[in-house]
Amino acid sequence: MNEIPSLTSDTDPVVFQHARVRRRKRLSIPWLVLIPFFCIVAGWALYVFVMPVVEDRLKQLSQSKIVRTNLELSSPSRELFRTCQFLAVCWFFYFGASIGSFFNVLAARLPAGRGIVFGGSKCPYCNTNISRLANTPIFGWLWCRGKCLTCKLPISPKYLWIELIFGLLFTLLAARELFSGGVNLPHWREYSYGGIINTVFYPKWDLIGAYLHHVFYLASLLLLAISCWERNPFPWRAWLTIVVCIVAIRLFRVDYEFVRWFEGIPGQTKYPLSFQSSGITILCGAVVGCVLGVLSQYFLPFRVQSYLQSEEFAEPYRKETGSRWVQGSLLVGCVMGWQSVALVIPISLYCAWLWKWFLGPKSTFASVSSMTSLFVVAFVYLMAWRQIISMIGI
Repeated sequence: MNEIPSLTSDTDPVVFQHARVRRRKRLSIPWLVLIPFFCIVAGWALYVFVMPVVEDRLKQLSQSKIVRTNLELSSPSRELFRTCQFLAVCWFFYFGASIGSFFNVLAARLPAGRGIVFGGSKCPYCNTNISRLANTPIFGWLWCRGKCLTCKLPISPKYLWIELIFGLLFTLLAARELFSGGVNLPHWREYSYGGIINTVFYPKWDLIGAYLHHVFYLASLLLLAISCWERNPFPWRAWLTIVVCIVAIRLFRVDYEFVRWFEGIPGQTKYPLSFQSSGITILCGAVVGCVLGVLSQYFLPFRVQSYLQSEEFAEPYRKETGSRWVQGSLLVGCVMGWQSVALVIPISLYCAWLWKWFLGPKSTFASVSSMTSLFVVAFVYLMAWRQIISMIGI
């Protein structure tokens, strides 16, 4: 008797084809995830093997007598030394990207009055909880190919860009302030040696604390810019909480008072570092920042969007933009002092109008030029803080 072939046999061409499709889907790899790994490997090879040869060649051409420590090492030790440096830079970048992912949550939940402690990240369309793998900074968005794994609807690439911007911010400030030994900090006891190994692997905690203080200050300004991009009002209660947390470090670490309240005022005597002096510096910076912010908000560039043609709807949006400007001015004054805010605010206002003129009045980014300009000017000012203070004679 002939056996009846099973419908589920592997020899069935239809069943075999479906099994092969399922196997292909199971083994499919999101190739976008491999792009960061290729970039990391290429950057490591460039820094460890190519740059030492270039530095040796430049040294021979310039005939410089300065001998670097990593060039005096033998070949295996030099590669290991530079690999540790490269991994430290990658760690700072990914640490900044993780903070950027958290600040994405703050920018989305605080304006809406939602809590940030409980409740994980969810898809904005189907309200499904996002897995830990998909919620990983940078790699999660690339792993999901910019789509929700449940409803397959696209997730905005702004989350990826914000994480990249935060990672770059943390890395640049670390290179300028931390790895260099604090060359941008006014009146700071600059170390005679610098580098990643000497400041991170042999930690200088006072310098690391100053770096964390300043990087979270800049991240908070960037948070205001993000809320402006998303056209969400940022509540004053949440913002004052952030300001108090950042300023509290200044009160307990009086050595972070790099520019004091009496500097720049003729005829004032110097006072020793103390809790009282730090409080007066913060108070003066907050008052000057609020006053300049309130006065200058009426000169901010503003363009009514296509859906805000009516003055009835445009006036609240204009007030929200001015409110964020005052919030940013308050933070700049509290952290960097009244001398700095007196320079940062006018320059930011000028850059905002210049940016609006460059983009054109019809650009959709014209209305967010104010907070973006304030963040960029505050960042550049911090990177060259010591040099600017010495130029104006403080």
